[in-house]
Amino acid sequence: MAFEHKIQKKVEFSHTDMAGIMHFSNFFRFMEAVEHDFFRSFDKSIVGTRDDAGNHLGWPRVNCECKFFYPLRFEEEIDLHLVVREMRSSSIRYEVIFSRMVEDEYRELARGGITIVHVGVDPETGQMKARELPAWVQESISVAPDGYKVKKNE
Repeated sequence: MAFEHKIQKKVEFSHTDMAGIMHFSNFFRFMEAVEHDFFRSFDKSIVGTRDDAGNHLGWPRVNCECKFFYPLRFEEEIDLHLVVREMRSSSIRYEVIFSRMVEDEYRELARGGITIVHVGVDPETGQMKARELPAWVQESISVAPDGYKVKKNE
């Protein structure tokens, strides 16, 4: 069972501010990019699914945060490392570590987190309600072992 996933992304011009530094809002987009790639690794999507009765299912964010240690700049290649830190009956909490080589040293540039909840949308009321994690999640994804730390350049 998987508890981590890694991708690389390049900081594009549209991600940056006038100083060529990645705007803080794009850190959240990068975290979603690694999360979506994690779902695709199981041939699943975070959007567009329905239950057996045809009701829409979704994964809204209920918490997002990010701490910034070093700036990310235009055209830098960034390593994104997603780690599953907690799973409850209807939610998953990820940690995402941003890192890259800086002056011959592998550095953590930022660290963020997202908590998502699996919901179903009632077709009559339009209200979202938490639902149990799908069987494929329970069978394929696990929480990282206690004390698991992302190692430099891993």
